[in-house]
Amino acid sequence: MLAQLNTIRDVSRALPALTSGADFEAIPVSTALVDSVATGLRKQHASLRPVLNRAGEVLAEAMKEHPSEETIDPEGDGAVALEQAEAYFKGRREELQRLRESCIGLGTSSSHRVFNALQQLDDLYASIIDIMQDVRWSVLISDGVRDRADSPAPRTFATSSDWLASLNNRMNMQTETGRPPGKCCGTLWLRPTAVAIEDLKADVDRTLGVYERLIAGAAARTRPMIEQYGHVEALRRLVEQGELQSGFKALRDNGLLQGSFEQLVVKHGSTLFQERTVQAAQWRLDHPHD
Repeated sequence: MLAQLNTIRDVSRALPALTSGADFEAIPVSTALVDSVATGLRKQHASLRPVLNRAGEVLAEAMKEHPSEETIDPEGDGAVALEQAEAYFKGRREELQRLRESCIGLGTSSSHRVFNALQQLDDLYASIIDIMQDVRWSVLISDGVRDRADSPAPRTFATSSDWLASLNNRMNMQTETGRPPGKCCGTLWLRPTAVAIEDLKADVDRTLGVYERLIAGAAARTRPMIEQYGHVEALRRLVEQGELQSGFKALRDNGLLQGSFEQLVVKHGSTLFQERTVQAAQWRLDHPHD
């Protein structure tokens, strides 16, 4: 198992260093500079895609066919390295979001290529984060978690079952969705529903923030719905309604449907939503003016 641990730890530690040179263009202060930002983002995507795609393949391969009775990460080094790398790439996504909001604030046309470039790079970062999370949770399920002083979020559990029980209680997962804690696909443990809900909450917060800046006001209907029903049920109700909500229209008219609730439902898919909800969301994205 030493080879697996070394691969997971070394790849996770190397990724931030390998991508740290790909600094974003300065926040544009005029529409004239947006073109150069778009060009820079496309170059970054082209240079980073082969690196991150290969890293994802190596990490996923490292978790295949490990004997269940053997400990993968006895000292917790691999899980710590993965968690720190995830935090780094989440920070990169936040930088992209600030850049997107700056372009919107400048009145940049919704059809400008900068928004497509931003989305491509964001999707690339989201992909490597998903893989690292899947691998980390697989390690945690197999080994439990040792308390590490240098971990961004130290946790200590004697067994995998203790860890899962604590997670389920803390997240109130059954209250939100009524679904089981997770599922196993091949040799890779997919992120439990509780973690997917946290991801969804972060996505919804970003969408609401963008919408409220667009209208210079509060999402007076949506926030109370989320408070009453929870994020999953509130999005289900909004997406399955026959009429287009004002938030969808505002994002559509500004070329920001990639951050709409419908896109979030499609993104999280069957992990959190029933198939009919995902289909309704996709239909609306395909027919944004109907």
